[in-house]
Amino acid sequence: EAWMPEDPQETEEEVPGGAGVGRLAHALLERFDALETLEREGQAFLEESFPGAEGKEVEEAFSLARTFFTAEAFALYREGPVAKEVPVALELLGARLEGRADRVGEDWVLDYKTDRGVDAKAYLLQVGVYALALGKPRALVADLREGKLYEGASQQVDEKAEEVLRRLMGGDRPEA
Repeated sequence: EAWMPEDPQETEEEVPGGAGVGRLAHALLERFDALETLEREGQAFLEESFPGAEGKEVEEAFSLARTFFTAEAFALYREGPVAKEVPVALELLGARLEGRADRVGEDWVLDYKTDRGVDAKAYLLQVGVYALALGKPRALVADLREGKLYEGASQQVDEKAEEVLRRLMGGDRPEA
């Protein structure tokens, strides 16, 4: 049986209605383009979209979304034309890899990460695959807990992605 990597955002603490903090923060960032509208309309949006969400998780999600709109590291990626939640598919070694890129700009792909202790190297591989599939040269990971941005190049991903996929298909756990 092949080893499959865990997605830390899927294992986050859950709130009633099945929405974890990461899911709430992603929903806020998909819906709102500026801090002002987030503050003005975000609470009503979450109450309508996630009726089971509770106070502590909602506040944490707001804090993470605010980080994207206020941290200097993300300033360049808040402006200009962007697409959100872009479907991604890539054929590699006969396997189809699929996902969703959180934010796509002219020459970059950015993915939000809300888990504690972001593994930048692993996530850069994931986002690098998205960038490769979308023909963008830059892959970015936005660590919303720390307000940090990590960057990689999609050209560097092709070889590493093939290596990881070969190991997964062979049942070996890839090295971090």
